[in-house]
Amino acid sequence: MTSGRTRFSLLGWLSRGPKSGYEMARLMADSTEHFWSESPGQIYPSLRALEAEGLVQHKDLASGARRRKCFALTRAGRAALEQWLAEPPQEQPPRNELLLKVFFGRHGPAAVLRQHLQQFATRQNERMRAYREIATKLDRHSSADADLFYWRLTLEFGLKRVAAAEAWAIEALAALDSVTPASSGPARPKKRKKHTRKRSSKK
Repeated sequence: MTSGRTRFSLLGWLSRGPKSGYEMARLMADSTEHFWSESPGQIYPSLRALEAEGLVQHKDLASGARRRKCFALTRAGRAALEQWLAEPPQEQPPRNELLLKVFFGRHGPAAVLRQHLQQFATRQNERMRAYREIATKLDRHSSADADLFYWRLTLEFGLKRVAAAEAWAIEALAALDSVTPASSGPARPKKRKKHTRKRSSKK
């Protein structure tokens, strides 16, 4: 039996019609890889395992001088997909190295932490552009496609998450600048200067 959730990712793609492993990998690269990726090293062994379980079946098709395996869902495969869709999604353990570095940021150079935050903000901006390109593609997609509504819902999550992450990074940079100079060492809050009265030289 295939492990993890790779099996259901593949069953989901095959619910849209027969596809080769290569076609599924290409489709994932253009869509789900932003939140769920599968490598070719996962796809092909999983397809063989799914076929052994009777959840998919393949046909050898000629494509020019080459032959390729095209997989399709069986009735049992569709039933397995529907059963998985009805189950509560598994929570993924949170792991965010940037936040870990921020959490312990007082013990390192503030300039380095600032660079991490700036790079993170830049990546979010790049992701936003990529998501908007996907939105443009969806606008050109056939409105008759029954999956289009659900694709838009998925994309909306990505747009909102990236916008929030970029806004947080910008705010974090401003907050860091308010407590430590840009050229300083460890990120420590500025100490308030004590105001002392100057003694008069006149007796």
